[in-house]
Amino acid sequence: MPSTHDFDAETQLSCTLTTKGNLQLHKKEVNAKLVPGIPWGLWSYWSPLWVVIRNLTQFDIAYVDSLFQSGEFWGDAPSANPWDVSTFGLRNSTTFVGIGYRPSGAINFSVLLDESYQYEFSMVSKCQGISMPKENLEANDSCAQGFGNPMVGSYKASLIEGGNMQEATKLRSKSGGKITSDKYVGVDAGGQQSKFQLYVTVIPGKTITVTISQNPL
Repeated sequence: MPSTHDFDAETQLSCTLTTKGNLQLHKKEVNAKLVPGIPWGLWSYWSPLWVVIRNLTQFDIAYVDSLFQSGEFWGDAPSANPWDVSTFGLRNSTTFVGIGYRPSGAINFSVLLDESYQYEFSMVSKCQGISMPKENLEANDSCAQGFGNPMVGSYKASLIEGGNMQEATKLRSKSGGKITSDKYVGVDAGGQQSKFQLYVTVIPGKTITVTISQNPL
């Protein structure tokens, strides 16, 4: 689906940006971090999902809201600190001794750029096989990450900017999805003008990996 954004447009940020050299250093540090696997406590539920957020940016990623078709969070609601890896679980109310719907729905996030601007995106993951009714996925004006869990078949996912999760479900793919933001400009810690774009990817699976990267221009 073609982007409706003007990629020549630039948004001026008021925050101090990380220098290009330190960007690369921080990204290497984040990518070197060990990501914990699905904890045993989560495995005890019927067909859970484990979500990994790799935040390769200097910005906080905040949880806004969630829309569950079935299931709930396992543990705290998700968020991600700058230059960090965050994980959280999604479970149903049924333990492994019973059978029920897999966790399915959407999660809303906001990348907090400065006091005036945030970046919003929608990720919807849907299974090929057993799935929840489409009418339970509603359009939302905030950023969202969606998730789905198949009984049989393959995991699929997609990304779009904004909060139209219904549109995102039409674009789901076994290979995941990716989106790129408009350009942002500001002054870095060395006093130099700096430009970047945010690059977001999602890889579907039993473990869903969402990566948000601050890419200098």
